[in-house]
Amino acid sequence: MLADMTSARNAGIPQPLLRSFFVLLLVAITSVSIINIPSGHAKERKLSLWFFEYGDARVYLLGSIHAMKAELYPLADPILDALRQADTVVFEIDLTKISSGEIASAMRKHGNYAYPKTIEGDLSLETSKVLSIYFASSELSFPKLKQMKPWYLMLTIGLWELKQAGFDPALGIDQYLQNLSEALGKQILELESFTEQIEILANYPIEIQDLSLRASLENLQDFEASLDLLLNAWREGDADGMLLLAQSDTEKYPELSAQLDELIDARNLKMADKIHEYVARSGTYLIVVGALHMGGKNGLVQLLGKKYKLHQLSY
Repeated sequence: MLADMTSARNAGIPQPLLRSFFVLLLVAITSVSIINIPSGHAKERKLSLWFFEYGDARVYLLGSIHAMKAELYPLADPILDALRQADTVVFEIDLTKISSGEIASAMRKHGNYAYPKTIEGDLSLETSKVLSIYFASSELSFPKLKQMKPWYLMLTIGLWELKQAGFDPALGIDQYLQNLSEALGKQILELESFTEQIEILANYPIEIQDLSLRASLENLQDFEASLDLLLNAWREGDADGMLLLAQSDTEKYPELSAQLDELIDARNLKMADKIHEYVARSGTYLIVVGALHMGGKNGLVQLLGKKYKLHQLSY
């Protein structure tokens, strides 16, 4: 019954993951660790779910996957239990506050060139070659997409490849839990705004957008192997391991390190500050954030662990 409540009304909402490669790798993870397993049939596994108490506040922190398949529901019982107990559910963004028209307007403003300019004038020779090879073997049409800026084209290709693999952002854990939260009458809060997320991606220098697009396309060659590695990290609840895998691009392209820091570390600091504000109040909270924000020395688990005693939950 819970699975039937999933809605596709926000299927076109892009999620703020590092770049399309990270979208493909992170949100396409489909481990049994996020679905129910009958007791006695599997070894206990850790979840990407933490819990802590502070004063009169009880807090669950969930590392989310932004796209899923319908058959992978229901979620593990501890996740659903956390939702049931929560008075307030906090997401990266509150999808109930924005309309499809506002989303489309923002994407046109930040993601498209003004006619007659196209992406062709901004791409390096190296990226143009990789892009030409990709479109030669893809069902996507470059002429229909060349008005997009590099960051938006990168995201569009990522979402396309994701759907070809059978995954749907409309079935992502964020969207699913938001639908359930609304149905259960939970208070919904957010850590960021949709506009803030889009502006982060759109404001990078064109050279960085170009390089990010190239890196994401090159990494599609190792799609299955990379998925296996991230799958294992997710199954073990290994947030640090997932982040290390996501950082691998910076070894080949160190120019992307600053982008990674802004997309992950800098946002983690702001998210942690917002979480501190919520925790200062009483009540039970479920905080749902992309799983890449959990790991590393600047991840939310470590940042929050400086003040609170976090416990990673298992099932």
